[in-house]
Order: sequence, then C-alpha cells, then structure tokens
Amino acid sequence: MKLLDALARRLLLLTILVLPGCVTSRQTPRKPATAPPIPSYGGPRRVTVSITDQTLRAYDGGTLVFETHVSTGHEGKHTPTGSFRALDKELIHYSSLYDNAPMPYSVRFHGNFYLHGFSVVPDYPASHGCIRLPLRVGDVNPARQFYEWARFGTPIRVTGQWQGLSSDHPLQPASTGQPALGALFPTNSPTWLRSQGWPQSVKAAGEPAR
Repeated sequence: MKLLDALARRLLLLTILVLPGCVTSRQTPRKPATAPPIPSYGGPRRVTVSITDQTLRAYDGGTLVFETHVSTGHEGKHTPTGSFRALDKELIHYSSLYDNAPMPYSVRFHGNFYLHGFSVVPDYPASHGCIRLPLRVGDVNPARQFYEWARFGTPIRVTGQWQGLSSDHPLQPASTGQPALGALFPTNSPTWLRSQGWPQSVKAAGEPAR
C-alpha cells in the first residue's frame, strides 16, 4: 500500500511538472535593443559632452537630433576637456589598459579616450576616463545610434566639471578605484559579447590608435 502511495505521489508530481501552465514561470528572452537612425538634415555635424550634466548632445546644423545621458571619468581618471574630433570608429574595441575590457561601438576622440557603449551607465562619473553611453534605454541602443551617426572628423567638444563627489556612490569609491570591468559587470565581458556574435575587433579607419 505504501508503495502504491509513493508511486501515486510521483505520478502526480510528474503530471504537475509537464502541465503547459508550468512553462509560464520561465522568462521570455529579451529582444535585442534597436537603433533607429538619428535624423539627418544635411548640415554640419557636431557633438557636445557636458561633464557637469553627464549628458551628450548631437547636432545637425543648428538642430538637436540626439541626446543621451553618459558617464565620464571618475576622480583621479578625469575625462579630458576641450575641442576634439572623431578619429577612429570600431564596432568593438578591447582596452589595452584595463584587462582587455570590451568597449562596443567605440568612437575615439583623443589619445586612448573613447566614447563607447557600456552595460552600466550611472548618472555620475564612473569610467576610467572614457565616456560611456548606454547600450540600452528601454528598447533602444543609444550607443549604437551614436556610433552609426558619427563621422570621421565630427567635432566633439567636452566641457564642464563634475560638482558632486564620486565617494558618495557605493559603486565608485574615490580612493580605492574600481575592480576589473569584466568582473564588475559580467554582461560586458569578452566571453558574453562573443556569445552574442561580436567579432574580436573591427576597425573602421582613421588615425591609428596610440
């Protein structure tokens, strides 16, 4: 009798597990973010980055055509200010300075400084000097939008100064620095990106990176 009861319980459990309703607990894979083209009006293109506001704005002639929040360099690793130009474009660049950290949709504007996509873009300076653009806001990929819009030679002006204290933020200690980017944000690691079909490196053209 005990054996029959045990078998009955197992059959009931098996029936529950294979019921169609049980699959509803599984999460549906998130669709890839899209990158609608930024409007073009045929005017000269230029970019401004405000360190004070942590905001990037792109203009076509006198028209603002694109705006996104960014994250610039934290204390001790400041993003350079001044007037620059887009020098290189790489679909994905791997940092030679920080643990081979992947930098999708990279636009180099000065020395080893890039505007590039990143999986975590807070509203305060958190990078090692580059300018992070979000890889996803809702269903849109701003980093890819900007990468596809920017042209070689596009003027990029970086101005302002961060007024807050990076030590106020738990993810950004001012004195001890950051862990390796791949370790801190696994979804931006080389392994994860390659699993999504990213190439090792695709360099478009322009002035060679130093």
